[in-house]
Amino acid sequence: MPDTKLLQDDYDDGLIRQFFRTARAFSRTLNGAVSQEDIHSSEWMVLNLTARHPGIMQGELIQRLGVEPAAISRTLTRLEKKGIICRESGRERGNAIRLTAKGETAVKKLSRPVTEHRQQALQGFSTEEREQLMSFMMRMADNLQQK
Repeated sequence: MPDTKLLQDDYDDGLIRQFFRTARAFSRTLNGAVSQEDIHSSEWMVLNLTARHPGIMQGELIQRLGVEPAAISRTLTRLEKKGIICRESGRERGNAIRLTAKGETAVKKLSRPVTEHRQQALQGFSTEEREQLMSFMMRMADNLQQK
C-alpha cells in the first residue's frame, strides 16, 4: 500500500514547483511587455502604485509590495537615475514618491501592454475563481509570515 504522506509530499512539491514556474513566467512575460520603455517588472510595480497614488510614501510602497526596504530603495534609485520618478524628502514619514513627466509618459505608454498581459494571464478565470486565487495566495503569504 502506498504511503499517503509520501504521496501528499510529492503532490505538494509539484504544487510549489508550479507556483514558482508560474511566478517566473509571469515576471518574464511582464518584463517583455514593459521593456519598450527600459522598465523591468519590479520597476513597473512601483510605477503603477506611484501613478495610482501620487506622493505615496516610500514606507507605504514597502508595505503594499511586501518587499524589503533595501529592495525598494534600489528600485527607486534606478527609477530616479532614469528620470522616471522623484523623491520629495523632508517629510516626517520619509520620502514621498512622484512620477516625473517622463514617468507619466512611460505609464501611459505601458498601460495598454500591461493590461493585455494581465488579461492574457487571467483569461478563462471567472470572477469567483479570481477571488479564490487571491484568497489562496493571501493565505499562503500569511502562513509564511507566521513564526
